[in-house]
Amino acid sequence: MKLVGVGNLHACAALISGGAKCWGDSSSGELGDGQRIASRTPVSVFGLTEVVSAISSGGPFTCILLSTGEMKCWGSNSNGQIGSGSGSNYHPAPVTVSGLSSGVTAIATGNNHACALLNSGGMKCWGYNGIGHVGDGTTTDRSTPVNVSGLTSGVSAIAAGQNASCAVLTSGDVKCWGDNTRGRLGDGTTTQRLTPVSVLGLS
Repeated sequence: MKLVGVGNLHACAALISGGAKCWGDSSSGELGDGQRIASRTPVSVFGLTEVVSAISSGGPFTCILLSTGEMKCWGSNSNGQIGSGSGSNYHPAPVTVSGLSSGVTAIATGNNHACALLNSGGMKCWGYNGIGHVGDGTTTDRSTPVNVSGLTSGVSAIAAGQNASCAVLTSGDVKCWGDNTRGRLGDGTTTQRLTPVSVLGLS
C-alpha cells in the first residue's frame, strides 16, 4: 500500500503494484468493485490495474489520479460528482472524468463535489454546487468539470472540504469559496461566496 483515502463510511488504498482496494459501505457503489455490496475486508477496484499517484475519498465516492494524468471516479453521482456527465445516481466502477483523460496533476474531493488541478495551472470543479463551492459563480450542480472563476492559471495546490474549496496560488495567495458559515473562507465575513476570495493576511 502506498496511498490511502477515507470517505464517510468507506476507505480505499492504492497499491504499489498498481490498482486499488476499498472496503466499508457500498450502498452508492463507493467500493468500485462493480457492485453495491458492503465489504468488511478490502476488495479490488474493478478493472483498475494502472499505477495510482493520488487517491481521495469524498462522502460516498472516490476519485483517483493515474500516473498518466488521467482522473477517474466512482460511487455516488447524485449531484454529478463523478464528473462523467452521466445522469445515473451511481457508478459502482471507475469512469474517466469528462475532459480529464490527461493533464491532471492533483485532485481533491469534498462531500459531494470534486476538483482537479491541471498542468496548465488552472483548476476545475464539479458536483454539488448549492452553496457555490464549484466556484463558477452559480449555484447550479455540474456533472462535468467547469473552470473555477479567475483560476484558469497560477494555481499550485488545491483542497476541498464539505461545502467549500480552496486554492494556493503560485504567488502565495490563498483563495477560498463556497459556504462561509463561521467564517471558514477567511475573508473576514460570513457571506457565501460563489467565486474565489482571498484569505485575509495570506497574500
